[in-house]
Parts: sequence; structure tokens; C-alpha cells
Amino acid sequence: MSATRIVGLPVALIPLLNLWLGSRRWLWNLATVSLALLGGLGFFLYCQLFFGSWDLYMKMQPYFGSSFVNYLAIVQAHTYTPLFSIDHWQSLFSPSRALGDQIWAISLSQLFVPLTLGSLLVTGLIDGISATAGKSQCWQERLGFHLAAWSMFYIALAGGSAVGQRSMSRYCLPVHIVQVLALVHWAKYTDFSFIPERIRPYLGNTLKLGYVLLAFIFFALNQILTWRYAHHLWVA
Repeated sequence: MSATRIVGLPVALIPLLNLWLGSRRWLWNLATVSLALLGGLGFFLYCQLFFGSWDLYMKMQPYFGSSFVNYLAIVQAHTYTPLFSIDHWQSLFSPSRALGDQIWAISLSQLFVPLTLGSLLVTGLIDGISATAGKSQCWQERLGFHLAAWSMFYIALAGGSAVGQRSMSRYCLPVHIVQVLALVHWAKYTDFSFIPERIRPYLGNTLKLGYVLLAFIFFALNQILTWRYAHHLWVA
């Protein structure tokens, strides 16, 4: 539920960015924003009508653990220190922990932080360099995707820092989905003529191999998480 609300706000505000960039479709963009925000606003209205407190969700957070927000978590070293711990990697590659230990799910969530941050930096640089070089068009249309992805990641990381980056695996999933949309759009409007023809077949095969490898990894990960969920173990 919280992941959905984190996703909803940045994505719902993308049409407003279109207005700022000069779009003349005022009515369409404003109607899209209003419709997208109905879910979140309806949730707060429900809390007010049935419980007498619109911010009941925020008030209940302290009962389930620390609820402070660390806005500097993305640039602080301790956010990434688990990656340099031997125990962290041992728990990730331990079959016994993967199928029956809460520590494994936490280690997985912590791993998603640097992986997602790295993917955001790489996709942003690729898009920015190609657009600056004049090889990719319509970059303004992709700007909303990039900003939404960064916003979702930053909000989740700032809030998840209080609990050691738990649940970041599910918070990062929508970030990657938005990145894929941006990359598909980028590929559609990018001129790849700068790549020599003799290299293109090898590059295409390399990308296909990478896609198959990623698909296999995430399929295996999905099966492990499904098994854990079915056995009432911590998933994300």
C-alpha cells in the first residue's frame, strides 16, 4: 500500500511537467492529474470519515518501528556499508537463508539500493549524452519518466533509512518499470547510425544475451520470493 502511494504522486505529476514544458493541452493534463490523485485523496477521505483522522496512517507508523526520514541517506556512506560486509554476501548466496531466514530478505533489499542508484545514473547519462549530441529526439517527453523514477527512489530511500533499507526491493520495482518506459522511448527516437554496421549485429546479440540473463535472474528471484510468501516468511 505504501509503495503504491509513493509511486502514485510522482507519476501523477508528470502531466504538470508537460504543461511547464509548453504543452497546450491544459484540460487534458489537469484532468489526468486529478484522476490519478483520486486514489490517494480517497484513502485520506476514508480515514477522515470512518476514523475521524485523515492522517491516521502517519500516526500509526511509530507503533510499527522507527519512522524518521533521513533526507541525506542517498549521499551517506552508511547506506552502502552492507555491501562491504562479508555476512551480507554470505546471507545472499546461502540457500538455507534464502528459503528460511528473515536476514536474507533484508540483505536483498539493501542490495537493491546501489543497483537502482547505478541504473538511474547510467540511464540518465546515456539519455543526456545522446540528446546533447543530437542523436536522440523528443527528450522532453522522457524527462517526466526520469524525474518520476528519481523521485520514487529518493522518497523510498529517505524513509527506508530508518529501518536499514528494508522493503527497498518492492519500492525499487516501480522505479525500474518507469526506467524501462524511458529506455523504450529513447530507443524509438534515437539515431543509431553512429554505430558501425559491422558492430551492430554483435551489439544486438550482446543485448539479447543480457536480456535473457536478467530475465533468468529475476524469474529465479520471483520463485524464491513466492516460496517465502507461501511459507509466511518475510518477503520484502
